[in-house]
Amino acid sequence: MSAVLLALVLAACGTTSTTPQRTGMVEVFIRDGATPAQLRALEERVQAVPGVSAYKYVSKEEALRRFRERFGDRIVANLPMNPMPASYELTVNDASSSYSVARRFFDDPAVDNDPGTHNGVKWTRE
Repeated sequence: MSAVLLALVLAACGTTSTTPQRTGMVEVFIRDGATPAQLRALEERVQAVPGVSAYKYVSKEEALRRFRERFGDRIVANLPMNPMPASYELTVNDASSSYSVARRFFDDPAVDNDPGTHNGVKWTRE
């Protein structure tokens, strides 16, 4: 009987679930050869995406630092150059809409996609 009462109270409050909404993550990797105009346009697109509560630019240097923390200096020391791309990390308000946010960047010329793929964009899946 208490479950029915809880459902009625939640419905009256406009909430039908006691489970908190999970946030999602979208990473947009930036192509090294992107022009300044393409980079500005990409940042404007990132800022304008509905359903994104926060975003962060990650430089190539920051990406390499993270890689070094995860895999150690030994691997990084043997690299002739920094292969890590810069990126944007977007926090999506609702994890179930991560794909719809990600696909906004599939065809962006500043995104580091291999031809015929969307591998320059990574998103959380439920």
